[in-house]
Amino acid sequence: MFRSGPIEIWNLTDDGPVEVGPQPLVPIVGRIHDWRPDEQLTWRLDDGEPAPAFVSTGAERLSWHGDFAIDGLLRDALAEGEVHELELRLDGPARSHRAEVKFRPIATAAPEPSWDLAAMTGDEVEQIVQVIEGRWSLETEPNRLRIEPGDEGYDRIIAFGRDTYTGDYLLDTTFTIDGFAAGKRFHAFGLLFKWRPHRQGDGTHLPRNWTSGLGIFSSTGPGLAIRYGEDVHYLPGGIRVGNTVVGTRRLDALRWAASRATVRSRLLPVLPQLPIGTRVRMSLEVEDGRHRLSIETEGRRSIERHLEVEAPEPIETGCVGFMAAWTAVTVEELRVSPLTG
Repeated sequence: MFRSGPIEIWNLTDDGPVEVGPQPLVPIVGRIHDWRPDEQLTWRLDDGEPAPAFVSTGAERLSWHGDFAIDGLLRDALAEGEVHELELRLDGPARSHRAEVKFRPIATAAPEPSWDLAAMTGDEVEQIVQVIEGRWSLETEPNRLRIEPGDEGYDRIIAFGRDTYTGDYLLDTTFTIDGFAAGKRFHAFGLLFKWRPHRQGDGTHLPRNWTSGLGIFSSTGPGLAIRYGEDVHYLPGGIRVGNTVVGTRRLDALRWAASRATVRSRLLPVLPQLPIGTRVRMSLEVEDGRHRLSIETEGRRSIERHLEVEAPEPIETGCVGFMAAWTAVTVEELRVSPLTG
């Protein structure tokens, strides 16, 4: 993490390496403290021309007032291993600030699907995974990745591996649910495969359009789901376009009914199907023509469910990842390995 005056960058550390292997767009995310709408944020790479950065008013993809994203930094513009400098300028009627941070792009994952969080070395989160969205943190010895309570938001995503992965691999993760965003009546979490970058904006807006396969749990749907999205976007009223549900399965009929009742009441606090403190293991097999999603939970009322589907694959390649929407989590295990047998 980097901090200079009011500018905080969540996935850069001065003079540190940055993972760029998972996708061709290298997102930079952070927060402007005490940001006002009459202030503008611009960025410049090395000796390039300045460009606007998008700053949220609290209603967009970034979730919270003053959060910002740079989505114009491309991997092809970065020489791996060389030092690059990113300059950010904040200008407004009441204050101005200039920040410079140096970084070195790296791509650590093997070309074949083989990656393990436990085997990675680094002191900062961006050295181990690529942060797509959110204020993720890293704990070491052993490695653990966290969205802490208070940092929950829309689709907090980390990516790993390479964007050349095609399939025939197993994704595994174990994580603990640490909290849910206050006031939100929806949460989701799970695994991403064949993830491609969000559609790029021009600095004045930040598109939500995404392309990926998902093996996830969603509190407002049936529960477990395997989905594909191709340039998914949202029409007025929240209508989602480009999303294909391949298969679904409920975790527990009684928990689902109780949770749905509290969501619909608008008066009662939401009763989550998986309460805070639940330790969850999810795995997803991605092979040509068939996918298998599994979930197991620990605790007094443990759950074990499997969902196997025939799955045409509309997306040819992409990296893999983990997503937590409006949920604080501690990711303890995360890996991808080739399928055998």
